[in-house]
Formats: sequence, C-alpha cells, structure tokens
Amino acid sequence: MRQSIIALLASGLLCMCFSDSLSIVAVGDVMFANNGTPFLDRFGLLYPFDSVKTELMDGDIRICNLEVALADSGTPFEKTYTYCMPTRHAGAVAAGCFDVVHLANNHILDFGVSALSSTLRLLDSMGIGHTGAGTTIAHAREPALVRKGSVITGFLSYSCTFPEEFWATSTRPGTAFCDSSYLARDIPALREKVDYLVVSFHWGAERMTVPKDYQRALGRYCIDLGADAVLGHHPHVLQGIEVYKGRPIAYSLGNFTFSTWTNAVWDSGILRLFFADRMFVKAEFVPVLINNFKVELQPRILKGEEAQRTLKNFSALCDSVGTTLVIDGDRGYIKP
Repeated sequence: MRQSIIALLASGLLCMCFSDSLSIVAVGDVMFANNGTPFLDRFGLLYPFDSVKTELMDGDIRICNLEVALADSGTPFEKTYTYCMPTRHAGAVAAGCFDVVHLANNHILDFGVSALSSTLRLLDSMGIGHTGAGTTIAHAREPALVRKGSVITGFLSYSCTFPEEFWATSTRPGTAFCDSSYLARDIPALREKVDYLVVSFHWGAERMTVPKDYQRALGRYCIDLGADAVLGHHPHVLQGIEVYKGRPIAYSLGNFTFSTWTNAVWDSGILRLFFADRMFVKAEFVPVLINNFKVELQPRILKGEEAQRTLKNFSALCDSVGTTLVIDGDRGYIKP
C-alpha cells in the first residue's frame, strides 16, 4: 500500500492537500519600563501576561507593538517621555510568546542607536522576529517572516510619527517611515513570497478614538497593494476596525500592557484574525481591562457586565468606520 501511494504521488495522480488556514493574535502597545521595573523585579518576568496567556496562545501567530528599547545604557533623547527596559527584563517580552514584534514607533530610539542595537540583538537571541527598525532604512524595511506548517506569513512595519530624527536613512539607523513609495515597493515584492501579508503602522493622534483621514487612506492603499490586514497603534486607545475589500484594517489596538498609570486609558482587547484559502474569514475581539490602577500591569480578560460595556463602546467605534461588530456573549465578531 505504501509503495502504491508513493507511486501515485510521483505520477501526479494523487495530491497531498495542506491547510492554509491561519489565525493571528494581535495586541497593541507593550512597554514595561520606568514604573513597570519594580513590578517585574518583585513578581517576575511571567507576571504581565499571566492572566491573558491562555488567550494569547489560542492562535498560530502572536504579534505586538514593542514600544521600548531593551538596553542597560544609552543617551536619552530630549523629549517628554523616554522608555528603556533593562536587559534583565527582556524575558518578559518572550513570556508573551510573541512571534513578531513591530518596532517602527516613536520610542524605540529613546535611548539612542546603541539601545536600538541592543534591542535587535536581544530579540534575535530570543528567537523573536522583528520588523520596522534597523541599522539602515533598507534593514528597517525588511519583513519578518513566520512559517507555520506550509503557510508563510510576512509582516511589515512603518512609523508615521515624529521625531524625524528616529527615521532611518541609508546611513543612519532608525525606523521605517511610512513613505508611500516604500509601501509601493515593499508590499508587492513581499506579496510574491508569502501566503498572508500584514502591515503595521504607528500612526494617528494619541487618545483619539477616530482615525484621521490619512490613516484611512494609507490603510486602504496597503490593501489595494496586496496586504491581507492592516494593524495600527500609537493612539494608546482603541479605534474601530474597517473591512475594506473584504480585508480588515484595525486602526488602533490601543495599549495592552503599558507601564503608565492614567485613568484616560481603561480598556483594550485581544484581536484574533482568522484566514483560510488566502482570504479573511472573521475577526474576534476579546475585551481586556488594562487600567493600571485596577490591574497593575497585568491585563485581565473582561466578563459579564464589564465585557458588555467595553464591547458596546468598541461597537460604536467600529460603526464610525462603517463596520458592524456582532456581540456574542463576552466576545465581538466581525465578518467581511
């Protein structure tokens, strides 16, 4: 029997079919510096993700926006907020089991080029893929690739935020700026090499729950170029999800576990994207409480009335960009 199957395979009369289904678990901003340092020293590296680990693991690929450098030294940039995590806490990022982290943001160079270099080395040593920052603009624009079975997914990351000094050039390390000419080259080139393609942007205005016009134009442009999904961050709060030409654009995933204490930020979510046959199937939104006065750097899955409140608020945000969020129990769902 075994020889017969081999013969049929060799003749092309029998084909082996592999599933190209994929689920991506996406969360927003992750940063444990400054006020977060004593929590990790006291409770350990597993602490931040302990209450959400089961949800994070329920997917094929996990991604986040890593909005902090991992380094023990560096020169802080002159601005209001600067973030840098000591290298002894790098394992806290690995504890989230992230396959890819997006680095194109306005904090990854807060402590200079040496801190960025330290971050890249540590991520590589932990086996965590990264995109959006590098030693040159060409390096920063390189995609992160993840293979799950026979399915290859590519990730690109760009920053639309200042300071301009953080943007990489041919001779300067930094982040990949969201230049439309880069997108026009990078997305089609990657499209030929992968089954699924996700583009991430650091964009918009902080604490603004409605996307700016340029966000919507840029997100749609990426879909037109061949992206399967677009994910956004920087506002620190949630913005709605639009479905454009059958593909999702999540304008802002908000903070996830971020070591600032403020009552301006309460809720976030875990976004799970499902794909099959090279198409977007559905999105699942799991509401999460992130207010650090309540959770102390450890996001908590919301249930019951708390979940309904967050889901209704998020539904209104989705309505504002023309999408219906269907609430079922303590979850929200979007279909193309």
